[in-house]
Amino acid sequence: MKGKAKLQYLVFVFATVLSFGTFVKAIGSEELKQLWYETNEYPVTVDSEEWNLHELTEMIDILNPPQELLEECSTEKLASLMMEYPFLWVLPSYEFENRDMFFRFVQQSSVYNELLKRDDGRKCLLEAYRNTDIDIQLLNSDPYIVWRINMAVNAEIFGCQFINFFIHDFEEEELNLAKQIMDEKWLIYNELEYDITRQYLSFVMVQNEQSRVMTRREDESENPPRDLVGFTATGGTTELTICNAPYDFINGYYSNYGVSPSCYKWYLNPDYYLNNDYDSDKLQAMNGSIVIQNSIRIADSSPKYNCHSYAWIQRDSSNIYWLNSPLLYTCSLQVTYVGANVTPLVGDIIVYVDDVTGEYNHSGVVVTTPTGATGIYVRSKFGGKALYDAPLSSVGAYHNSHNLYLVYR
Repeated sequence: MKGKAKLQYLVFVFATVLSFGTFVKAIGSEELKQLWYETNEYPVTVDSEEWNLHELTEMIDILNPPQELLEECSTEKLASLMMEYPFLWVLPSYEFENRDMFFRFVQQSSVYNELLKRDDGRKCLLEAYRNTDIDIQLLNSDPYIVWRINMAVNAEIFGCQFINFFIHDFEEEELNLAKQIMDEKWLIYNELEYDITRQYLSFVMVQNEQSRVMTRREDESENPPRDLVGFTATGGTTELTICNAPYDFINGYYSNYGVSPSCYKWYLNPDYYLNNDYDSDKLQAMNGSIVIQNSIRIADSSPKYNCHSYAWIQRDSSNIYWLNSPLLYTCSLQVTYVGANVTPLVGDIIVYVDDVTGEYNHSGVVVTTPTGATGIYVRSKFGGKALYDAPLSSVGAYHNSHNLYLVYR
């Protein structure tokens, strides 16, 4: 099951979750939600009859414990629940290099968010992963089990990739624990026979990242402390394709909100005219390429920065940073998660979630509604195109996000 076959399988599974909710009005979602009080467990699982009777957003809400119950749960209990989260099977539906898309998606789980807020949350989650029961015989008998719904396998992959994804932000105690767990798991994972399972149950990509983290902690003179704000270059240049043309950026990370996600900085290449910016003809074409009702163009098109960078790093048209994902910023304890589809305030950051993939595909900032207009307006950069003020719902519709947006401040 490679390439097209895998894609068809994954599209079918994920579309099934979405499409049933389109045609069947589920009954009893509130009753299901109340089951949390009786069982302290997820009221619906993938193999439940109720699973396909709810829309995706409704299902996510059902799987979120009531707030008072959530706050009463011990961190160990929350970690156990997270390893049983029914949507963990979504993780390998993204290609290995794009696992950040999953961690954007899973942030809709209140259990996950509560864990990241607690001082011992990541430590307890690491311990829960340490204690998983891994069936090597099963993994070696079916190489495609990683793409199927199997809670034990799903949890194992989640724990492994949680370390891969967050190790660069671990505190010293968490990092030491993660290293111990990695040593233990490596002995087990070495028995895996298939490349597919080794890909998802592997710390190969962590080793270099771990070395970088240890270097940063040992030599603060060459690497900025966690509370600094700004860009730090980590290597040479990278060529990004923006609006069907290649542009050079410097590799690095941008420290803000106490975290440092990877980021690219505009490279003023002297070999290109106009410093590799748009020429006048392309600038005019880019400026006229988007038509959104009641929108106002605030600044010209530019390949130098994108929506996530504008909302999370620098809110002006002189921005020269390209941020692929705001996920680490949204997970920061210095950032407040206000809620999903709630009424935002001026200055709040809006993150739009793709209707199908769950990807955080656009960011914007709530601005004062223009004179004569109505509703909530968002200022955002449209990829390599222009910077606009436009109605919140219109921006979401343009970016294939009709149902869900998240609010941060």
